[in-house]
Amino acid sequence: MSAAIITIPIAAASVSHDETAILRDVFWPHQLGPLIIFSSVFLALLPLLLAYYNLGRLGAMLCPFLSFVMLYALTVCAIFIFQYLSPWLAVVGYSGACLLLYLLVLRLHMKAAISHRIQDIQRALRLVHHDPTR
Repeated sequence: MSAAIITIPIAAASVSHDETAILRDVFWPHQLGPLIIFSSVFLALLPLLLAYYNLGRLGAMLCPFLSFVMLYALTVCAIFIFQYLSPWLAVVGYSGACLLLYLLVLRLHMKAAISHRIQDIQRALRLVHHDPTR
């Protein structure tokens, strides 16, 4: 939810009627600009917020590089997909690529949530309450 709340204003700012949009001269049709911006920024913010959730400030310091890479990888992916495919097929292809990346992030988060190593780091950082009687 936090990533969507942050991303929606950015996607809304990319929509403009006076040709001053953020990405107005790119390979995809201008109607799809908000979809590309929203999905790219959303999937770039998601690992950062999940890392902060799992590891606190340490995760937030370690994950910006991954977020940066994901943002530009999705933008380059959109450029290549929309350059070589028809617009509607490109929308399906780009949405599929975003869905696959989202599922990969979800799988990694779920794996980290049950990882004993992550739980030990959380205890060492005092992010979770450690009950020695359990």
